[in-house]
Amino acid sequence: MDAQPVQVKPSLFQYATLAFQAITAVSVIYGLISIPIEIGRKDQILTQQQKSTEELHSVVQDLVKTTINLTGTDRVHDRDLNDLRSRLERLESKRG
Repeated sequence: MDAQPVQVKPSLFQYATLAFQAITAVSVIYGLISIPIEIGRKDQILTQQQKSTEELHSVVQDLVKTTINLTGTDRVHDRDLNDLRSRLERLESKRG
């Protein structure tokens, strides 16, 4: 007698399990690929922010220097104007 191979039909539960395993495998592969991409994006954003911060620091530094210079210049002008005022007052007092 020839023995015929017995064919076992997979159940619906086995098909569902296989489908979930395939979905899980695809998700894991996608995650492994997307993690370095996301890290690269964040590194790029951080580098860009660092450059912007350095540029802002430079601008603020220049503004502080300019403000200090203008304040000093204002003081000199105020002193000169006060000197001129006192000279004019002396001249007017001598005249009157």
